[in-house]
Amino acid sequence: MKIRNGFVSNSSSSSFILAIEEGFECTEENIKKLMYGDEERIAYMYASISSSDSVLDTNVLSRWVYHAITDALETQKIFDVIDEYTNYFMETYPQYNTDHLHNDIYRIKDVDERLKAYECYWVKYNVLKRKARREVIKLIRKVKSEKNVKFVVISFSDGDGVYGCELEHSGIIQKKFDALRISHH
Repeated sequence: MKIRNGFVSNSSSSSFILAIEEGFECTEENIKKLMYGDEERIAYMYASISSSDSVLDTNVLSRWVYHAITDALETQKIFDVIDEYTNYFMETYPQYNTDHLHNDIYRIKDVDERLKAYECYWVKYNVLKRKARREVIKLIRKVKSEKNVKFVVISFSDGDGVYGCELEHSGIIQKKFDALRISHH
C-alpha cells in the first residue's frame, strides 16, 4: 500500500538500485562514455516535432546521473538500499504483497471494529515486510559474495523536466548500469 503525504501531483518518479563495481571510476566523463559513448546529443523520447526540447545534451544527462550517484555514495547507508529493495519486493512479488489485506477494512462501519482490523493489518504487514527484508538481505549478500560492489539508490522524476523524464523513462539507467527500476507512480 502506498501512503502519500503532502502535495500529490501527476508527475511520476522512479528509483534505481545500482551495483557500482569496485574499480569503476565515477566521473562525469566515464558515466557519459558508459551511457552514450561519443554521442553529444540524443533525441528526447517524448519530443514532438514542434518542441524546442526535442534534442537533449548527453553531457547534461550524464552530469545528472553523476551527481545522483556521487551524492548517494557519500550519504547512503546499506539500510537505504535494503529498505528500497524491500518495498520493491512487497509491490512486485505476490507472496509479499499486502494490498489484499486491507481491501475489506473500508467496508467496516463500526469504528472499534475498523481499528481492530487496522491493527491486525499492520501486524500482518510487518510480518511480510520482515520476510521480504530477509530475502533482500540474502540477495545482496549473494551479489556481494560474487563481486565487489557498492549499492546505491538514485531517483529521477518527470517532474524535473525533460532531463528527469528522459532518465526516469528511457530505460538507459537499467540498460547501462544493469539497475533495478522501482516505479513510484
